[in-house]
Amino acid sequence: MKTDYKDFKYLDFHDSYFCKVEVNSDSLVWVLERVNVSSGCALNPYSCSMMASEMRVEFAEYSIAENNFDFFRLAEESFDIINVEELMAADERYTYLFCMCQGAEGYIELEITFSNIIFEWERYEAKAWYVYSEEKSYVKEFITNNPDIEWMVLNSTQGSKMVMELHRELSKSHLLYGIEAMAYAKSEFNDDVLFSMDNGKCVIVHLTYAKETMENYPKFLEFDDIESALDCILNGGY
Repeated sequence: MKTDYKDFKYLDFHDSYFCKVEVNSDSLVWVLERVNVSSGCALNPYSCSMMASEMRVEFAEYSIAENNFDFFRLAEESFDIINVEELMAADERYTYLFCMCQGAEGYIELEITFSNIIFEWERYEAKAWYVYSEEKSYVKEFITNNPDIEWMVLNSTQGSKMVMELHRELSKSHLLYGIEAMAYAKSEFNDDVLFSMDNGKCVIVHLTYAKETMENYPKFLEFDDIESALDCILNGGY
């Protein structure tokens, strides 16, 4: 996947970190991990923000405010980006301030001006780090406001146990095998559990509490987002 400056506003660099830096005569290249791409980006087919795999960021015709800056230090010392701010956009030139840190002591502000910026990545690794907390809060509020559905919110310990059970039950041929998950809620009537999956989906799984060997057990329903899953629970469509 590849895009340019028009999609800058859809990228979240908070807590992303440097893997590699290339300094060329007419371009600057950063290779970053943990860049999040919002659902507003045309290259994100999911309904939520997703964390991209290793992302290549190329600044074309760049200049910096600080002379003789050691770019290689950013990767060598594993700096994190903590904030990105647009300072100016005029005459097809863009100036951004990148705030970066390394541990408790290393802090750098770097002002970069460029004519264009190219973002390139191969795939999505998981949902963005903040999506899970947003989903969990939404589930908690939904269940609180709809007590008649008789589902319970899972705490961290309960959720971890449900995830472990899910992974134990899945055979290698199951469609959910190998996908990381987080458990949010469980039915009080049966063994249906609501999971958020790293592949951008949400699922309701009917756990069997047995090590399954067939690809169609445990049975599950898949949803594009947490709202659709909860709407299904509310209307008894699972």
